[in-house]
Amino acid sequence: MNCVELSNVCCRVDGKDILNDISFAIPSGSMWAIIGPNGAGKSTLIKILTSIIKPTSGEVKINGVNINNLSRLDIAKNIAVVPDNFNTNFDFTVFDIVLMSRYSHNRKSYITNADNAAVLEALDKAKISHLKNNLYKTLSSGEKQTVLLARAIAQDSDVILLDEPTSNLDVKNQMEIMHMLKTLNEEKKSVIAVMHDINLAVRFINNFIIIKQGKIINSGNIKTVFNEDILTDLYDINVDIYKDVNSRFLFMQAEKIK
Repeated sequence: MNCVELSNVCCRVDGKDILNDISFAIPSGSMWAIIGPNGAGKSTLIKILTSIIKPTSGEVKINGVNINNLSRLDIAKNIAVVPDNFNTNFDFTVFDIVLMSRYSHNRKSYITNADNAAVLEALDKAKISHLKNNLYKTLSSGEKQTVLLARAIAQDSDVILLDEPTSNLDVKNQMEIMHMLKTLNEEKKSVIAVMHDINLAVRFINNFIIIKQGKIINSGNIKTVFNEDILTDLYDINVDIYKDVNSRFLFMQAEKIK
């Protein structure tokens, strides 16, 4: 079964075509990266997958159900979103932030034992149990991103959708976030991450959707979608491809195409 399926999706905003005839299917339990230059339509695609905006035409299915037939709570039960940043001036603790994800599971006016247990388990998985009583707004960028990932874990949705999960993080925090995503995928969670850092993405992810100017120019397994011509066309920059000892790709950017 496919966890996410788009068929001929188009999106026009203020008279401008943002996405054009987007079609792809992501099998449940798989891990994918969506890459492309700035302005390619990646952020719009995330908003469509979470029903923040509606496509001009086409169909979006989540776990086999048309997204138009799902309430926002139902969407949250199916997809957990990790934004590239989240800030608040309120004195929420880390525990409070992660607990917010449980609303889609519990419409009662009180917090259940199951909610508390899910939050504690998520904090433990993300290795930030020691931060649970800290104020979220006092954390570093890396700690905040890990809290947002813990929130997605506690939400216990089938799909985790991430928008630039490693942006503005140092190398150590980047690697920790990616290792956690890999572990979640090994636990049968479907992971879809929008990423700019290709070298980091290819160390952990095998499947890619490549977008340019609102269109998919290639998609599939890493061994079939990447070559120097595709990447040169994608970023308008000469690219040399190398492989490390584990046969993972490394991309060396050369001079800009004139």
